[in-house]
Amino acid sequence: MAESRGILVVTIRNADCGRVLQGATVSMSCERGSCTGVSDTNGVVSFSIPTPSVANSYTPKPRERPYTAVDLRIVLAGYVTVSIVGEQVFSSETTRQTVMMGTLDRPSEDGTPMQLERVIVIPQHHLYTGSDEPRVENLSEPEPASSNSPEALPAMKRAPLPSAIRVHEGPPDAEAPTVKVPFSEYMKNVASSQLYPTWPEQSLRNNIEKLAALVLDRLRTNQYPSQGYAFDITDSPAYDLQYVHDRGLFDRICRLVDEWLSENGGGSPCGWNENE
Repeated sequence: MAESRGILVVTIRNADCGRVLQGATVSMSCERGSCTGVSDTNGVVSFSIPTPSVANSYTPKPRERPYTAVDLRIVLAGYVTVSIVGEQVFSSETTRQTVMMGTLDRPSEDGTPMQLERVIVIPQHHLYTGSDEPRVENLSEPEPASSNSPEALPAMKRAPLPSAIRVHEGPPDAEAPTVKVPFSEYMKNVASSQLYPTWPEQSLRNNIEKLAALVLDRLRTNQYPSQGYAFDITDSPAYDLQYVHDRGLFDRICRLVDEWLSENGGGSPCGWNENE
């Protein structure tokens, strides 16, 4: 039987201007091996990663983790080194990680010594750890109930799609950063954090609608700002949905989120009829 493998695509960019960076050394290591690559003229380096069988992603609480956890270290002269711990790669799926590298001469905003290395830690997938039940009913694999139910769609139709969303990186009362991210990127992030990309496409579509319904309900009810908080939602599945800033995203989930956005207004507030 052929070995199961997945693809990890890493794109390196300058954090100040967004241009791609050629010549960065990317070291990849996991429990199944290690290797090193160099970013090309498009700022890209790709790895083929051995992975567990796709069958593990269909089994509740499998003995073996259904993906390979990969660690990355990105080094380029004149830039702050970036280390990523816990990148997730599934069988027959593509994970894309964008790495924004800041220059070593970038001035510190608070006067502290220049940071020589930035570390991004991606926690184990929410479905694998099973910690903190997601606040979405029937979020399950492989075939959840249809999201075209009266319970799901009206809540979404009453709320316009925002262009961006403010995410608090912790429980509501925790002292933690708040990041403002494009709504499309937020949806791709939470869907990648809460769903396995190996699931059947209809199951993924149904669950993406359920995730969106919860987020839009938070925005429609103004849940957190109405309590005096300066954010729209938290990153915690104990309260909302799991969001992992700067994590890698799964190609298939991103494509399905893009389809959902296109069908529902594409992030433009005027894309939905609030009177329906």
